[in-house]
Amino acid sequence: MEKPSTIATEAKDRLDYIIQIGRVDLYKPIHIAEVLRRSRLHQDINVSELESFRNPSLKWRDIVTQLLLSKKPTSSARYQHDVWNESAMPPRLLFGQPWYIVTPLMRKKRL
Repeated sequence: MEKPSTIATEAKDRLDYIIQIGRVDLYKPIHIAEVLRRSRLHQDINVSELESFRNPSLKWRDIVTQLLLSKKPTSSARYQHDVWNESAMPPRLLFGQPWYIVTPLMRKKRL
């Protein structure tokens, strides 16, 4: 089992990379942040169980992006689910504060 500090570093590095390569609207970082927010506020999903949030999280992300950006993603569901792949942000790395995601997003979008 990996040390928590190693997992935290890996998660931060992957999130930094996702933000860096993200398209203009950064739908994937918003998607990750919304899953984390939902897991803490509503406690109705288990972030270690992908199937508990994979499909519902698309709707949550769309609501947030509509509010923030006045639009929502038009890419395929397959592309949108890629955010949870092992090479991106697998569920085993989901923890921490959603604010780590929101702060760089606000800087990049100048919100």
